[in-house]
Amino acid sequence: MEYSEFETIKHLEEQIKDLKSVVNINKKLRIIGLGSKKISDLEDKILQLEAKLKELKETPKKFNALFSERGWITHDSLNHEFMKKAIQVCEDQGIDKAEKLILEYYKPENRRNDYTRLRALPELSKRQKLIDYAIKEYKEEKYYSVVPLLLMIIDGTVHEIVGKGFHSDKSEIDVWNSITNIDNGILKIKDIFMKGRYVTRNENISFPYRNGILHGLDLGYDNYIVAAKSWHYLFVIRDWGLSKRSEEIRKEKFKKDSTPPTFKEISRIIEKNNQYKSALDSWKEREITSKYYDLLHLVKPTNENLPETIALRFLDYWKKKNYGYMAHLYWSIYNKDGKPNIIEIRNQFSDLPISDFRITKIKDDAPAISVIDVNADIDSESKEFKVRMIYESSDGSSRPRNLIDGTWKIVFVQEKK
Repeated sequence: MEYSEFETIKHLEEQIKDLKSVVNINKKLRIIGLGSKKISDLEDKILQLEAKLKELKETPKKFNALFSERGWITHDSLNHEFMKKAIQVCEDQGIDKAEKLILEYYKPENRRNDYTRLRALPELSKRQKLIDYAIKEYKEEKYYSVVPLLLMIIDGTVHEIVGKGFHSDKSEIDVWNSITNIDNGILKIKDIFMKGRYVTRNENISFPYRNGILHGLDLGYDNYIVAAKSWHYLFVIRDWGLSKRSEEIRKEKFKKDSTPPTFKEISRIIEKNNQYKSALDSWKEREITSKYYDLLHLVKPTNENLPETIALRFLDYWKKKNYGYMAHLYWSIYNKDGKPNIIEIRNQFSDLPISDFRITKIKDDAPAISVIDVNADIDSESKEFKVRMIYESSDGSSRPRNLIDGTWKIVFVQEKK
């Protein structure tokens, strides 16, 4: 599917067209002393939005056109600026130079955050043990074990989502309004993944052929290129899976949001954006002293606008093995069918009974993000955990904490090793 055929893209283009018509009418009214200055001020913003939309449409399409034959496709979490850079290098210096840039992008030290984001898809979260094995082996360049692990994780994840492995037909793999579908990118990945390999080969390969590798026919799979592409495919599947799970909700939201805005609503949006920008500009990271950590161990804070308040509440529930209440404190993006996924939380924490805990460090990483280090006693052993938190609005998106109308939620809890 062409990106320009996506319903959301078409709708945005129609909105821009309608807004430009409103601005043009307003210009004529202003000549005779009528019209609105606020609407006049929209003109530059509309032109900027139009240019940005054009770039957002063209970059993923061009990336796929240049690199999909080599097994690299665009997906939701692939950095947009990186895609632009890869395209520029390809046009200026050739595809081999550009692919070197892509391969560097997938070095383990460069993808730490992407590994963490895999947890957002429940079907991958339950395979976290295997993912951790693969990360460790990847860092140690043990590609002979990295690749089969990732291929098994991908196959099992797709099977759990659609009831079949990656050999599912096109209609099952297809997902509404997902960037992984641009120019059938996900299907190109599937074709590589499932390509028939019927004879034993000793030479090095550069694609993660699932059938040839797992059936012991492609013996030259243990190299960095195949491992990097396997990680790339896993990140694609992560984004595809999230889109597949949220498909119906996103459709409903799109229908609800598709009503053309009124003049009053446009003014309200501008005002809201100004408030958001002002909150971002005024935010500053807190300077937290050791005395504050000592105080937190003695007296739990009650201010709901502090991430440590929610973190301590979560830890208290963890101590009491109250997995249902713990699940309600997670970022709403993890909800399944609109409800907290209690089973996943129980699976993750039931083997980690804590008897005591204390916060040792709070780092306010961004206006909507805080990372809290926790020392917890588990079976007479002290363990360190990292709790990443996000300040979310009512629709689940991030929100600057100084707007004080959001809610702190848990993104993940990870043992520090």
